[in-house]
Amino acid sequence: TGDAEPRLVVTECGIAAFNGRYLPDGTMEGKTCYKHEMAGADGKFRTVYFEDGEWHFGIDYKGFFYKSDWSGMYPPPREWVIDADGLTPLPVVAKEPSTVECSTYVVREACMEAMEDGDWDFEEFASDHLEGFAALCRDTQVWREDEKLPDDILKELALARRRRQTGFDDEDQEAGDDAEAYELAPDSNDPAWIDPRLGVRFPVGIIRLSAVIRPEHLHDQSWVQPVADAIEVRTPSEEFSHLEACEATVLGQLRKQRGMKYPQEAGPKEAGDLLQKLRDGDIKLHGEKLEPLVKSGLPPTSGSDFCVVAVPFGRYDWYARAVMICASFRIGMAIVSEVAHQDAWLYLWKRNVERMVKEGKQLVVLTQIETYGGSQDKPGIGKVDFMQSVQIHYLKQQGHRFLVVDFMQSV
Repeated sequence: TGDAEPRLVVTECGIAAFNGRYLPDGTMEGKTCYKHEMAGADGKFRTVYFEDGEWHFGIDYKGFFYKSDWSGMYPPPREWVIDADGLTPLPVVAKEPSTVECSTYVVREACMEAMEDGDWDFEEFASDHLEGFAALCRDTQVWREDEKLPDDILKELALARRRRQTGFDDEDQEAGDDAEAYELAPDSNDPAWIDPRLGVRFPVGIIRLSAVIRPEHLHDQSWVQPVADAIEVRTPSEEFSHLEACEATVLGQLRKQRGMKYPQEAGPKEAGDLLQKLRDGDIKLHGEKLEPLVKSGLPPTSGSDFCVVAVPFGRYDWYARAVMICASFRIGMAIVSEVAHQDAWLYLWKRNVERMVKEGKQLVVLTQIETYGGSQDKPGIGKVDFMQSVQIHYLKQQGHRFLVVDFMQSV
């Protein structure tokens, strides 16, 4: 298919409108949603999606037709039961067949003695060498395709890539002021895509935490000092338990108000949108009635080996500085807005964190700024605010290792 997720084909369903071909349509609760490739006679799309621990057939992600308690990454083939509005026979779901070109590598018999037992162990190969081998295969495929192209086509492809990454046709041409002139059609699955509005013209290498933070300002997680006492009525651990207990109820209520796909993951254009709004004067960093700059986080990218998962909000100027640095240099942020997501903020934040863990990013917690008399700021001593303490409770509970960075000295 050319995509990471397969298409689906539904047959034998008692409600004929559900039969047909389904295409990937975002995610819900970490699993792919599917939408029929054609709208029904009523103008609405039939959908297959995962919600509240079950797979469902619905109309525009609503309704009760068929369900399955299957918890796999994809809808089950036959394990369906009728929900409130379904009809027999039950649907049959299958992945659409796709053609994949493969290569076979043959080892010469004379070279067999050079192979050890570990070289034939697929699990060892997958854990130690698969990522590098896959990258080599991709590079080889591109090289072979480029070999077949004439020079004028190669030149045009190089210019097109530069336009995508920088907004410039060549080194002497300046980009226009109109944001619509930029090419903003990212591949949502490509962490290497660069939004030209970030102003990153010649990206080279990767920003590594150990290279940008001096060792004396990089601390182990034992250095942090979470809030221990109750704020208002609950301690951080009690607040965490409360939010998890009401998670399903709050999500259900918000999805009725905001749609069944709520909350959607942060996309690759989030950082560029933020900086563009700042340039246009649509957001401000000083004054009264300041709102959170990041509502659903910033996605991890290939531009850095770390992501920021917790930031103190008590000092808005320092919070804003951290957000702008991360947005400008393509550093992922798990932080979300409690104002925007109410009691569902923890659910979205946890999902962001797990995405960053899955992509192998180093997790970073920033500490509070300590004030010693007047306006003199000095390095912190590992203190974090209440919301961060709730987040740190989860990180430790899940065994996610994180590092702590002295906020002021690091920025």
